[in-house]
Amino acid sequence: MLYLNGGLWEDRQLISESWVTESTSKHILRRDIPGMYYGYQWWVHEDGLIAAVGFGGQILMLIPEYDLIVLFNNYHNEEDGFQMETPWRLLDTFIIPAIVK
Repeated sequence: MLYLNGGLWEDRQLISESWVTESTSKHILRRDIPGMYYGYQWWVHEDGLIAAVGFGGQILMLIPEYDLIVLFNNYHNEEDGFQMETPWRLLDTFIIPAIVK
């Protein structure tokens, strides 16, 4: 919520808004994942989605357009491409359509 609110928490600016913007900006293009960039410890998609990706498929997704936070506590190995893509498929197939309706 802190990042969705520009660093603001209960009327206190805990992180500067400029740092939130800078750290979630597109700095490095990831050529093997279309539309995906890297900020400062954040993955940033060209459609506005911001994600922190942890070991084994733990993913924190921020979707500012919908004021939405989605967390996946997943585990897979790098050879299991289908499982690795599951959180993104669930987001696109079920979560976003449910919000839009």
